[in-house]
Amino acid sequence: MFPNDSSGSSQVIIRIRPDDELVKLPKVQHLMGGMSVSAVYDDPDLMGLKINVTAADQSTHAVRWIEREVLELRAQRVARSEERAAIVRAQIEERRERRRAKQRVGRGVEGAQRSEAD
Repeated sequence: MFPNDSSGSSQVIIRIRPDDELVKLPKVQHLMGGMSVSAVYDDPDLMGLKINVTAADQSTHAVRWIEREVLELRAQRVARSEERAAIVRAQIEERRERRRAKQRVGRGVEGAQRSEAD
């Protein structure tokens, strides 16, 4: 089987290292956390990594991905998600602190009104 893609087979061959493993769709789905078939094919990043493999003297082709590249993509997405989660946690904590500050101010006003009434 020979790798090829729309940009030319020489670029694909450069991407494939001797120790790389070409994996099929089910393995990609598993590596990416159980993505559906349609989600894999709708994902532009994964489609950019896809390699069409053609058997010698045949017109049919198979689709493969380089496992290393899929793992790198997953690691990038995990890192990006962790960064976003940290930002969201900081925003939540900031809102919580503002709410607590308002409550303290509100309690202070109520306490002053009670002492004036006494």
